[in-house]
Amino acid sequence: MKPMAKQRNVTVEADNELPVPVIEEKKNDEIVEKEPQQGVALRIIEAPYKFTDDELILLGEALSNRTNDLEHSKESQKAVMKEYKDEQRRISDDIKELTEQILTKERMKDFPCTIEKDYEKNVLNYIFEGKIMKSEPFGYEDMQTSLFDETPDASESSEMPEETVSPDDDVSGPEDELPN
Repeated sequence: MKPMAKQRNVTVEADNELPVPVIEEKKNDEIVEKEPQQGVALRIIEAPYKFTDDELILLGEALSNRTNDLEHSKESQKAVMKEYKDEQRRISDDIKELTEQILTKERMKDFPCTIEKDYEKNVLNYIFEGKIMKSEPFGYEDMQTSLFDETPDASESSEMPEETVSPDDDVSGPEDELPN
């Protein structure tokens, strides 16, 4: 079987300045280029060409590379689109918050407050720089007076009675007894 000749266009200076094909032939596993004979009319045509096994392997590698490139491009597009969507969501949230602040003419802000218990009104007062920022009714745990709270009863008596328990006192209660 005779190896097929392969043509490629090469520009050479000539009177008509048309590209002149160079013919490649394989002789003894060596590629030899030769110029066509002078005076022979040449025409470039398109015709079917059978790829060699080596060329098919190269084409397969190129196809694989381009397929990978396409997948990477799609993944990058998804990542970028996600970033844009996240940014648009944050901007939209900011717009909603600003609109609400304009409509209500206020916003929530954190204040480091001291807590004062008002036993007469049974409320907790949260105070910042001498101003009551918030008042709320006592919860069950707030109604229990503490030794350290300033209550009207504690301010009348300057001395607090000391409670002592001696080791001889029986401090066990009914919860310590186990049923038989």
